Amino acid sequence: MKITTTSLLLICLAVLSACGITDDARTFENSGSFCVDDELTPGSTARLRVVFSECISACAEDRQTSCTMEERDGTYFVESSASYQPPRGTAMCPDVCATLSADCGEITVDDTEIVVVQGDAYHYLEPGSGPTCTPRQGEEPRPPRVFFDDPPGDFCLGEESGQLEPNTPFPIVFHSDQCLSTSCTTGYTGDCQIDIQGSSLSIGLSGSYGDASRMDNPACTDDCGHWTIECDDITLPEGTYTLSYGGDPRTFDVPSESGCY
Repeated sequence: MKITTTSLLLICLAVLSACGITDDARTFENSGSFCVDDELTPGSTARLRVVFSECISACAEDRQTSCTMEERDGTYFVESSASYQPPRGTAMCPDVCATLSADCGEITVDDTEIVVVQGDAYHYLEPGSGPTCTPRQGEEPRPPRVFFDDPPGDFCLGEESGQLEPNTPFPIVFHSDQCLSTSCTTGYTGDCQIDIQGSSLSIGLSGSYGDASRMDNPACTDDCGHWTIECDDITLPEGTYTLSYGGDPRTFDVPSESGCY
C-alpha cells in the first residue's frame, strides 16, 4: 500500500485528535477528602490538602485547582474547586483514574480533635495520627456542628460558697440557659475572652457543638442538659465592678461572697 505525504499527515492529525481537548471545561467544588502527609504532633503545624473525589481522564488538560481556608474558634472552614478540559476521544489515553488535589494551607495541631468543614460535610483529624486522609475507612458519620457567639446565661464568680477576695485569683464560669439533649449533643467546645479596663469587665464567648438531632432518624432523649464555659481566673483589687456581656451589664463587689450574675 502506498502512503502519500498527505495521507500520512491526515493519519497523524487523527491520532493527535484522539486525545484532543474540547472547548467545554468541567468544574466541581467542595467535594473529596482531606489529607495530611505528616504526623499530627501536638504543638506543631501541618499542611492540609484536599483530594477531589472526581475521577478524570489521564488526557485531561488545563487542570486548575484552588482551596481557601479560614479558621474560626478552632474549626477550619474550607472552600475548594477544580476544573479541567476533557478529551474528545480516548484512543491514545491510558485507562487510569486521575485525581486532582489542592493545597489548602497550614493547620495548627493541639491535643484536641481537628474539625474541617467543607460545604455540608464535616471531616475530623485526630492528634497523633498521620499521614492520614479523611474520612477514615469505617468511620461513622458525625453530626453537623452548631456555632454560637455570646449565648444567654449567667456567670458564676468564685468558688462555690467561697469569697471574692481582693488581689486573689478567682474563677469565672459561664452557665448556659439553653437546654440541649444530653444524648444528641457531642464534641462541645467553648472559648472565653475577658477584657479588663479599670472597673469594667467585658466578656465574649464563642464555641460549637455537634447536634445529632439534625441527622436522619435521631434518637434523642427528651432531657435538658446545660453546658458551661470556664474562663481564665482573674485577680481584682478592692472595688465595685461592672461585667458587660451581650449588652447586659452586671455589677459585683470585691470583696463579697461568691455568686452568679
